[in-house]
Amino acid sequence: MAVYGKRKLLIRIAAIGVSLVIWGVLDFSSAQVCKVGYCNDAFHMKHRKKFRVKHPVYHHGFLPNVSVMDRWGDSWYPIKTNSLGFKDAVNREVSLKSDAYRLLFIGDSFTEGEGLIYEKGYVGQLQTSLKDKGVEVLNAGVSSYAPAVYYAKVRHLLETVGLEVDNVIVFIDMSDIWDEANWYTLGDDDVVYTRGTKAKHVTRKVFGKGVGNWLKENSLTVTFAYRLRDWIVHQRRLWGWKTNGNPTKPEYFNAELWLNKVSKTRETEWCFEDEDWDSWGKRGVDNALKNMDQLYRFLKQRGVRLTVGIYPWPSNILNGDNPSRHSKVWHKWTERNGVDLIDLFPQFIDNGGAKEMIVTNFIPYDIHWNAKGHALVAETFLEYFKERSESNQGKGE
Repeated sequence: MAVYGKRKLLIRIAAIGVSLVIWGVLDFSSAQVCKVGYCNDAFHMKHRKKFRVKHPVYHHGFLPNVSVMDRWGDSWYPIKTNSLGFKDAVNREVSLKSDAYRLLFIGDSFTEGEGLIYEKGYVGQLQTSLKDKGVEVLNAGVSSYAPAVYYAKVRHLLETVGLEVDNVIVFIDMSDIWDEANWYTLGDDDVVYTRGTKAKHVTRKVFGKGVGNWLKENSLTVTFAYRLRDWIVHQRRLWGWKTNGNPTKPEYFNAELWLNKVSKTRETEWCFEDEDWDSWGKRGVDNALKNMDQLYRFLKQRGVRLTVGIYPWPSNILNGDNPSRHSKVWHKWTERNGVDLIDLFPQFIDNGGAKEMIVTNFIPYDIHWNAKGHALVAETFLEYFKERSESNQGKGE
């Protein structure tokens, strides 16, 4: 009986082992099929929580048609993307062609609207304001973009994807110069690469690596488990966000501490310090200008209008930095190429006291706009767009 019992136990263990091997083979094989797109909608092979993903041409972007909760500071807020991988008010299919006049915005975290629900960002506000006027607004902006990415992404969207637009609006950030000097390089193949060991470290930190990621990409079972966990986490965060709201709480922050924190920032030092200008600022500007030259030529060949927007950081506002090195660079470039420029420096610097302007229009302890700051940007753009439209009608265009 003892021998029979051991044999029965061994048979059971062997059966379980064979079953696990068969399951593993089927699981791995199915994942490989899904990788080539046969079940991409049902099981996207990238973890849904990591909606910020690498891109083979323009470095990084968003997964298409995701609905997640993201965090900024101590607040959670919902993020949705459309079929193009653009932030949007809802998940939706965006046609490559449109009968409406189509504006494509691109920029970094300011244009993405980090820290706010989409409708509160300036592009989201413009999307709402212009919807009933025959104008379609798309937002290709993502955090940490710069001119190298602007060119590579716009070219990819228009040339490879086949997206048709009438006007590309590029909001060039102060930090773009740092990124152009120290992070990005545009290859002869029009692909954005990262330079230096620090950039590689940042890429690894942002996008992850290791056994966990391998399993997510090669096992439907693991992918399902992660997606189930993400759904549970998403529902918990969504409930907390709806319950608590997403407020800024001015009664809890120290304005002086906040202003001191944003008075000097690495990304804006090239505007104030000759040492930073000489060590990396000039190089960053030169690279940015070259990449914007390429974007300008590409759009001109396709008959697509280009508009450039610039704006100050809190450190520029506190120092009354107008005109700054940043604004001088882009005034000169736009004038030389006959490109419209939306200069927001006067709206933020010459429109009231510096401290009041920052406390009113920026997220506490941050350099990004709050909903009021985004509203100021949206209002300024609408004024420009109205004047341009009236001018074109007067010329019979």
